[in-house]
Amino acid sequence: NQQIKEKQAKMRDFIQQTGNKRDYFREQNYGKIVYNQSNIFKLTDFENKRTFTNQKFERQFNEEIALIPKHLLDKVENNINNIFIRKGISGYSQKGKNIYLDIEPQKGDIIHEFAHAIEDAFNIRNSSQYKEILKKGLENYTNYDIIEETKKYERAFFYIKNDKFVTQYQGRLYIENLINDIDWGAELNADPNIMKEYFAEGFKYYIMYPDTLKGKDFDLYNFIKEMCENGK
Repeated sequence: NQQIKEKQAKMRDFIQQTGNKRDYFREQNYGKIVYNQSNIFKLTDFENKRTFTNQKFERQFNEEIALIPKHLLDKVENNINNIFIRKGISGYSQKGKNIYLDIEPQKGDIIHEFAHAIEDAFNIRNSSQYKEILKKGLENYTNYDIIEETKKYERAFFYIKNDKFVTQYQGRLYIENLINDIDWGAELNADPNIMKEYFAEGFKYYIMYPDTLKGKDFDLYNFIKEMCENGK
């Protein structure tokens, strides 16, 4: 039908403009997501006290952003394109350099997504120091330690358990496209591009619950502390 064709054309235009990939899962589960000029913002829109229709979102956004050191936000602002506010799960597009925020975020969600943008802006995944911190405590893991979570979140995902993780989600593994080729007896590949939530969840806890992160993962705590205090 004509309406569907028009919506698909708008989606193609949006994907071309933002550099993102089409996510069929999110289209199926969040069919009412609409991207338009009225819900696309720059970080300066918030800094300039622009008024938004959803005051609850605006209040939470401003409260959480105020907790992130300004020099990190300045780096993010120079690295991202847009902030999209929508009804649907939050996320960050490394390719498109866009932050996506649910209009009804959970506590800490905004900090978490900005942490992904900070990780990208500072090229943290390629840091040898960060890689060592990530792999510490996982040296004896094999692929047999991988667990599938099927009930807790919007969709199933794979993860590993470790006492240093502040949340289950911090141990998530992005291996959905690799699962059919995994050698289950092989050593776990604790790569930053597979364990994409390790830094973002750690950063969120550093900002909101620092004592918890410090007690569970002292090395990651100090790594983020150095960034927040010295911008390195």
